[in-house]
Amino acid sequence: MGKCRTIGIDGSVLRRPITGIGRYCINLFQQLDNRCRDVEFIVYSRQPVEMPALSDRWKLCIEPNQILSRLPRFVWTRYFLSRLTKRHELDLFWCTNTLIPCYLGTREILLTVYDLNYWYARETMNTAVKLSHKLYFEKDVKSATRILTISQGTARKISKHFGKEADMVIHPSVSPVFTKRPQNAVSRTLQKYGIRENYILSTGTLEPRKNIKTLIKAFRLLNSELRNHDLVVTGLKGWKFDTGEFAGVEYLKFIGYVPDEELADLYSGAAVFVFPSIYEGYGIPVAEAIACGTRVIASDIEELREAGKGNAIYTKPTSSDIANNIMAVLQSEQKISNC
Repeated sequence: MGKCRTIGIDGSVLRRPITGIGRYCINLFQQLDNRCRDVEFIVYSRQPVEMPALSDRWKLCIEPNQILSRLPRFVWTRYFLSRLTKRHELDLFWCTNTLIPCYLGTREILLTVYDLNYWYARETMNTAVKLSHKLYFEKDVKSATRILTISQGTARKISKHFGKEADMVIHPSVSPVFTKRPQNAVSRTLQKYGIRENYILSTGTLEPRKNIKTLIKAFRLLNSELRNHDLVVTGLKGWKFDTGEFAGVEYLKFIGYVPDEELADLYSGAAVFVFPSIYEGYGIPVAEAIACGTRVIASDIEELREAGKGNAIYTKPTSSDIANNIMAVLQSEQKISNC
């Protein structure tokens, strides 16, 4: 990759609330800001976003047309974002959301690939997302000048399916916020959300791939053993998941989006953190929970082993296997506390 003077960036990852992808990119923005002091960065967005604290070499370019700004993100990024780039002489455009805008006139295109859901968890995707992947994903991967992935597992899958090697693998970093929290901080957060001191935690967007319903079934299988525990699930509502289905279940707490500081409290106080996803491109919550000193149970897939290394228990993502591993962890903790 030649020397860059001006880099354009898809800024859609900065929309609030910031997701795991957004935090990943912000961390890379900060590293670029520190290391590339002779480069100007231009972030493009269809709607206003909140820029992280960076130098004055970072510029935000917002879609000025009110009609176009209300288009779906996918449509605007694909067909209208490049209009804004025409006023700038970009050396490289970074596609942070795995989608290359049409009509880019830059020399080089860096594409970030987070996962291969379309190949490994297609049944968990909604129709619009499946269609966009079918039409553009493979084409974009093959046409990108450079490929960045978040895990070796994802890189291997790109090579397997597209015959193209990733140029960079950069794992998501764990924020310094995620560390073992003092009991008084944990207690305040539990009180805020009405959570009992004994609880099992999971986190992630509420949609089929996260496999939360299977975790709930596992919890029910252990009804008598876990009668003094809550099952706490954090994360935004996605698609094809109705929390109303579980209305009236007292031990089940859906508490929505939680800021990082409070999430660190919840990790720290949990009896066990369970991440039962069907498929992931990496699994930053696994690494975050481990950093908070929490026992972790995660689905036995390559990318989650990469995130958890040797510090988690890996399980088949079925209700019976998850239940068995939860009990194994709780019983081992009880033996330790009795020593």
